[in-house]
Amino acid sequence: MADEELRSDRYGPTQVVHLGSAYNSLNEATVERVERFLLSCADDPDTKNLVVDLSHTQYFGSRFIEALFRAHNRMKRKLGKFALSGLLPYPEEVVRISKLDTIWPLYGTAEEAVRAFGGGEKSS
Repeated sequence: MADEELRSDRYGPTQVVHLGSAYNSLNEATVERVERFLLSCADDPDTKNLVVDLSHTQYFGSRFIEALFRAHNRMKRKLGKFALSGLLPYPEEVVRISKLDTIWPLYGTAEEAVRAFGGGEKSS
């Protein structure tokens, strides 16, 4: 869908957004790009579930959390599911301290999240 550093894969009704190593630290400029991409994935009528794979992201701040909330709210309005996967230690700590793990399920890998959301084969 986008470049290799910011891309999505579809597994049936679940779309996984991957943030590559170029997004290891999300500053204002990169957050805006990621947010636009997340929202376009959430708005896709074929997307029932959205997983954000953060396995390469070492740092993010409140602006990125706001972007995640926007994507989550769009999925919620569609009665879909939203989850995070692959959190590294610092981002996981931020999510847990903020109690966001009570809102968004956390999975070790994107594959685990896809299975939890009912599976599906990867679409080309």
